[in-house]
Amino acid sequence: MKNLIWPGLIFLVFVASWVVGGWLQNGNDAHYQMMSIPPCDPATIQCTASFSDATLAIKFTAPVMVMKPFTVSVETDAALSSLHLMFQMKNMDMGMQRYALEQNKRGQWLTDVVLPVCSLGRSDWTLTLETEYKNSVWRGDLDFSAASLSNY
Repeated sequence: MKNLIWPGLIFLVFVASWVVGGWLQNGNDAHYQMMSIPPCDPATIQCTASFSDATLAIKFTAPVMVMKPFTVSVETDAALSSLHLMFQMKNMDMGMQRYALEQNKRGQWLTDVVLPVCSLGRSDWTLTLETEYKNSVWRGDLDFSAASLSNY
């Protein structure tokens, strides 16, 4: 009987760690979904993202140039928990470019952005939108170009 206690105890510890590990990986049980965003350049026109039963209208309120602040405006009728933007250059590490948008009294979500200069003079960017809506996290990407300092 004593010989069965240790293997049984080890088996219970293994099962418990497997269950707890699975629970920790799932976090808050958010379901990650992809937004539908037709190809569009938010630096030149308003773009639309669709997800669940909601849409977002995304636009930049000024011409986009590296090292110059511009505002990103997002409008929606959906009751979003949060809205974040991440900017990444394709195949180039430009550091963490993550912005939290704040909702104003008119319902617009806004943030001011400054994109860094690429030492190679590149300006091809991907904007990733991320929002929480109806217990899911929705993500979508938009590609755009920013004017580099060499363009002016």
